[in-house]
Amino acid sequence: MGSNGALAKIGKWVNGLGPRRDVRDQDSREAAKRPIQGSCTSAQTTTAAPHRTPHQPEAVAAGPSPEHVESILLYQEGYPGLVDCPDCNKNRDFYFGQIPSSPHGDYIDAIHNKWWNNTGRLERHHGYIQWLFPNREEGLNPEAQPLQQHEIEAICDNPAACARFLKSYKMMLNFYGIRLVNQTTGEVTLATHWRTAFTNLNSNPHNLMRITRIIKCLGELGLERYQAPLVGLLLDQAFRERRLSAACRKSCGDFWIYLVKDSESRQHFQSLIMDKLYLPEDDVSSHRRKTER
Repeated sequence: MGSNGALAKIGKWVNGLGPRRDVRDQDSREAAKRPIQGSCTSAQTTTAAPHRTPHQPEAVAAGPSPEHVESILLYQEGYPGLVDCPDCNKNRDFYFGQIPSSPHGDYIDAIHNKWWNNTGRLERHHGYIQWLFPNREEGLNPEAQPLQQHEIEAICDNPAACARFLKSYKMMLNFYGIRLVNQTTGEVTLATHWRTAFTNLNSNPHNLMRITRIIKCLGELGLERYQAPLVGLLLDQAFRERRLSAACRKSCGDFWIYLVKDSESRQHFQSLIMDKLYLPEDDVSSHRRKTER
């Protein structure tokens, strides 16, 4: 599908496609000082935000970035025309505890036991993320396998595999300085070590691709209700608190919000991006001083 056709078709499920624009009105600035619905707030003090010089406002997306439109559309529509491979079972076997990840990986239970809190290993090792959070698309690890429809059904129908997937999610949330507080709703909040975790996230932008994979996988493996709380927290920390990098804000506004399966949450996030989250530099500094008191 060409990009123009994808842009037209994506309008069926996302409102407000249009040119990128900056939102600077007073109502938007006041709204930006309030928490984002569906996310968390933290009583802890904020760290310094990445510097943005005055009179150089960031562009705020009024729709998904054109380079992401086709990928978003395929994901939201369940990859129409994609043929299941019945002999491809790596993801199922991995989450059933029968095979290790590769290259240089381990069995799923060993990863949970040995890699949790091992920030250096989770940061430097690049092969495991496609095993922990498979999706329907080809990834960068040639030894991993795209997720198959029959594997989705097998994993979701197996309580032990579901528990392992949930533990993988908790482990990566911990890596990013986030904690799951409600397994029913998916509510998340900041962990006590969020400052060091955010520093690592801001310094290593390849983690943004990992977060994309996590958000997609939640929607594939039965935890789509977890998507909106995670994206809501990231929006809150990236835009309102300004604790996350400009690259993270771009990922939020251009891509992540459009991966959320729940249409009401997705449109709510888009409205916030368009109308309520822009803070000029002087308001960012003022807001930061107030939260540091």
